[in-house]
Amino acid sequence: MALLPVVNEGTTHVVQVSFTDEDGAAFTPEEVAARVDNVATGAEVRGWTAETPAQSLDIEITPAENA
Repeated sequence: MALLPVVNEGTTHVVQVSFTDEDGAAFTPEEVAARVDNVATGAEVRGWTAETPAQSLDIEITPAENA
């Protein structure tokens, strides 16, 4: 299980994501979508948003979303 980083309220945070197959080799998925939820409350902060498929990508959480 991954540990969640501590992020100060009202700051930008970038989540780095990479994709690997079952053998651990990097690959590019056909589709990627991301959603941001408040971990403490379970409330949706940003609904499902299509991302450009790539082997890795950065998902930025804005200060307004991290309020």
